[in-house]
Amino acid sequence: MLSKNQVTSAPTKTIETPPPPPPATTTKPPVITTTPTTVAQPTTTDKNTAVKTTTDNKAVVAADQEDLIAVEIQKLDANKASATTKTTATANYIVQLGVFKNHATADQFKAQLVMQGYEAKIKTTKKNLYRVWLGPYPTLAAAKDQQHALEENHIKSRISKEL
Repeated sequence: MLSKNQVTSAPTKTIETPPPPPPATTTKPPVITTTPTTVAQPTTTDKNTAVKTTTDNKAVVAADQEDLIAVEIQKLDANKASATTKTTATANYIVQLGVFKNHATADQFKAQLVMQGYEAKIKTTKKNLYRVWLGPYPTLAAAKDQQHALEENHIKSRISKEL
């Protein structure tokens, strides 16, 4: 038997424990910073206008293109001014060939003119009369030329401003 001061040891077993898992961390992906560079790349738009676009989406028009734009604006202004002049200065003329009380009679006369190669038209007046006429002609001279051609075919007419 063993005395009180004697200790017996039992065989020992070594148990290996796995290392603790690494601590949970929330790592952010690395931040990549770049310095924006302005790289102009020409693109073509309508009417062959070249526009340079920068990376910050601002359009920069080339200096020579600004001149072209100024020329286009001048052309538009000139067209607008001439259109205004045309509408105020142009008076159309017609050549009146006859006035009839009866639409059927006016239509027969128009048919005769069409057979001779004229593009006659009929217009009803406020007093329910039927005018047979040719035109409109942009100038008085053009209307007079037509009137002379009618006279050569023994057709009487008179010139007036457009109806």
